[in-house]
Amino acid sequence: MSGTTRKSPFRYLVFGTVPIYLAALVLLPLAAIVLEVVRAGVPSVARELLTPEAIAALVNTGLVAGICVVANGLFGVVGALVLVRQRFVGRALLDALVDLPLTVSPVMTGLAFILVFGRDGWLEPLCQLGGFKVTFAFAGLVLATLFVTLPFTLREVANVLEELGTADEEAA
Repeated sequence: MSGTTRKSPFRYLVFGTVPIYLAALVLLPLAAIVLEVVRAGVPSVARELLTPEAIAALVNTGLVAGICVVANGLFGVVGALVLVRQRFVGRALLDALVDLPLTVSPVMTGLAFILVFGRDGWLEPLCQLGGFKVTFAFAGLVLATLFVTLPFTLREVANVLEELGTADEEAA
């Protein structure tokens, strides 16, 4: 071959199939929702969205998201600063623990959550002593969401800090 590379049919197959698969993954559920709204009628859907249960669910979702954004911002930045800028014994273990939620199945995460905070769980006596409930309660929603989202924030901030380096901090 004289300077040109031959493109295999397999490459075209992959580059053609992947976008179709991803579009189906997003577009099919969206189409199902739209069809259900059309079938039920927009007024009926609007009426259901304005029920007290739906409003309470939307408010809870907003509160959980707001709390987690603030907590991720605070703990994600501080955690990234510690992991990137500090050297200490146990740093590798802490670094591995940060990746734990990214590697554990959501089903196993839920099971572990119930084993720790649920009825007869390891921390259930402490929760009862403190007078608060975690499983199947608002606190559980926040803890589970933070468990899943905090590693993403921490890793992204850590990557930015490593890219920036320490020259500006040393100059200051």
